[in-house]
Amino acid sequence: MSGEDKQRWKEESDQLKRDLDNRPKEVQRREKTIRFGGKSKRSLEKSSKESKPVSDKFSDDFLRGQLGLH
Repeated sequence: MSGEDKQRWKEESDQLKRDLDNRPKEVQRREKTIRFGGKSKRSLEKSSKESKPVSDKFSDDFLRGQLGLH
């Protein structure tokens, strides 16, 4: 590394600093709406159409026996 190389690097460094100082400081924003979860209309329709569990004595007794609650 000679003194000439150091001088050239110093000049390039100074030029880069000047270029960066002169660049436009404009920030471009792209706005986007953000949605979190929630249920769509389609999923609400499906849940309302689902059948309710039917409870009869046989299935109730069977499940209680399986769970050890009888």
